[in-house]
Amino acid sequence: MRVIAGSAKGRVLRPPRTSATRPITDRAKESLFGILAPRIPGARFLDLFAGTGGVGIEALSRGADRATFVERSGPALAGIRHNLEATGLAERAEVIGRDVIFVAPPQWRGLWPRAVTLLDREPGWLAGGAVAVAQHDPAESVPLDLAHLELADERTYGRVRFTFFAAREPG
Repeated sequence: MRVIAGSAKGRVLRPPRTSATRPITDRAKESLFGILAPRIPGARFLDLFAGTGGVGIEALSRGADRATFVERSGPALAGIRHNLEATGLAERAEVIGRDVIFVAPPQWRGLWPRAVTLLDREPGWLAGGAVAVAQHDPAESVPLDLAHLELADERTYGRVRFTFFAAREPG
């Protein structure tokens, strides 16, 4: 697991000392950032269920202004802090030790649809023009009844699916 591009390109990230996380593969991360690349410079990035912090660190390395990492596991939090220091990106990051319901939760627990539904109920959590991305196993795909978000795209890379949601246009 490494930083793929940007100011910290090539830096190896230390995995957390816990089996409770499932780090994103370099291939899936590269595909995700190929899609998000135009949105990253100057962005504020939220990495929930952060695990190693690899996705938020990639965003910072590619020019995001700030990144917030939320993770509940103590060993994973220590790993995120270590990786931020090792990449020289710590001063643009905030690390929060809390439980969350969003983005790349543990598989097979039904958390990603509940997280997106919660986000849909609180549209003020996203900045204008924001995109929310849920990472999950393709077999976990389910249709969602959403009021403020709409399915914008889905991309599958082996056992990883990225489901993209965008705010509905008013009216």
